[in-house]
Amino acid sequence: MRHSSKVDYHRNTSPHIDKIAEQGVRFTNYYTSDAPCFPSRTALMTGKFGIHNGVVGHGGTAGDVRHEGERRQFQDTLAKESLPAFLRSAGLKTVLVSPFAERHSSWTFYAGFNEIHNTGKCGMESAEEVTPAVLNWIEHNARKDNWFLYVNYWDPHTPYRAPEDFGNPFAGDPLPAWIAASLLKGQEAGRDYLVVSQCAHVCQRSVRFGSWLYVRTYHDGYHLFDQEMLFDLDSDPYEQTNLAAEHRQVCRDAVYYLNEWHDHMMETMPFDTDLLWTVMKEGGPYHAKGFLPKYAQWLEQTGRGHAITELKRRHPAEFGHGRPKG
Repeated sequence: MRHSSKVDYHRNTSPHIDKIAEQGVRFTNYYTSDAPCFPSRTALMTGKFGIHNGVVGHGGTAGDVRHEGERRQFQDTLAKESLPAFLRSAGLKTVLVSPFAERHSSWTFYAGFNEIHNTGKCGMESAEEVTPAVLNWIEHNARKDNWFLYVNYWDPHTPYRAPEDFGNPFAGDPLPAWIAASLLKGQEAGRDYLVVSQCAHVCQRSVRFGSWLYVRTYHDGYHLFDQEMLFDLDSDPYEQTNLAAEHRQVCRDAVYYLNEWHDHMMETMPFDTDLLWTVMKEGGPYHAKGFLPKYAQWLEQTGRGHAITELKRRHPAEFGHGRPKG
């Protein structure tokens, strides 16, 4: 929502969303604890970090919600402890219009919903295919009270396919210089620091505290990221300048926060595994592993072959040369 006109963006990009926002509640300091698609939605629906709920990637062991094992009752925990289940317990009818569960075989996503409408194309639907199902439900239920309708539109996701006859309504409207302060208005609130994770395209954990963003890379997804990256978001909101070498004490503070968070996560769950390391032991992020040889060929063909030597050094197993080197 960074480019929504409702959040201090100067272009009128989202008039319809703005109308909804005017009558609802907006979350202006919201972070995705685990990215991308399936991990983020699982965190949203379960109210748990990926290290607890089990989903930190798009495949392998880390692509399923953790099994409860011996603790499981006739119904599992999500039947009563998920976002739609909590809303049901408050007396709301919960309705889902989305193909998301089928797209990722993430059947736990359905937990807690009274009514489920799968639009049927595994996330390849465009808005004009989704909206009729939504309007049909609203037409039959709008006069009723106490309902929650979750609608999944895929148009902000690739492939981007706005019809050409829409034109470019912003052709004469130049892009503004990015001003970090527009995102940082308001009083300080919430956690002293926040840890977020990504294990589907790369394996990284990041710590957001003060003006700093610290990123620790365990698997670079073949992007040759530094193991430690540090950005001052006040002066560098686009994260272009890595300050890790100049600010070692800040990096040490970030690692302390990261370890404190990790200790708390491990202490407060009945499982003994950190799924980030499960992903690493299973060969790396789902959307990266197995693709490096072809990617190296592409780099060579496009004049970027200078990167191949370092990629081979970091990921020899991808070329059949044993375990990765440090």
